[in-house]
Amino acid sequence: MGGILSAGAGAVVAASAAAYSAQARALIYAYLVMTPQQFVNAVNQVERKPVIVVEAERDEGIINKRKTYFYALSFNGLIAVTKTRQPLPLPSNVKVIKAERIILPQPCLAYLNRVEKQG
Repeated sequence: MGGILSAGAGAVVAASAAAYSAQARALIYAYLVMTPQQFVNAVNQVERKPVIVVEAERDEGIINKRKTYFYALSFNGLIAVTKTRQPLPLPSNVKVIKAERIILPQPCLAYLNRVEKQG
């Protein structure tokens, strides 16, 4: 009977560990929401070469369609993100990877939209 309880307890522990691991992966990165100029400044400060930036563009707006560009840069465990209406003027040493979409957590996206409206 002890073996059955041990197996059951082991399954509960394994399920708990898997759930905790998934939650930890979701929280492992900190997002830095930046203005486009702050983002370009951050790119210029990255010491490792080549600098890799992910760019995604999409049409926004129901009536007034407009292109919007999203950028992401990972460094030191942080992810810098920005949103702009025009492509960013990035230095020639930056490798830009075009993506279909950059998926961000909803609070990050909401804050990014506020930053864009302010400025």
